[in-house]
Amino acid sequence: MTEQADVEAVSEPTVAFVVPTSGLIGEWKLDETGGTVANDTKNNYDATVSGGAAFIAGKLGNALNLNNG
Repeated sequence: MTEQADVEAVSEPTVAFVVPTSGLIGEWKLDETGGTVANDTKNNYDATVSGGAAFIAGKLGNALNLNNG
């Protein structure tokens, strides 16, 4: 006697978006107060901050420290 199992095929979701062909594509002010996301203020192309970079208090508002601490 053999056992049967229900098998369901799952495909990866497809994400499509339109990239502007002219003009400003993104603007990252890098002035967040914390976290790991640099917000794009123009077209929602948010960036992930990694590798030890961190948001800190800057000379004029906040800044992104790229010196790994």
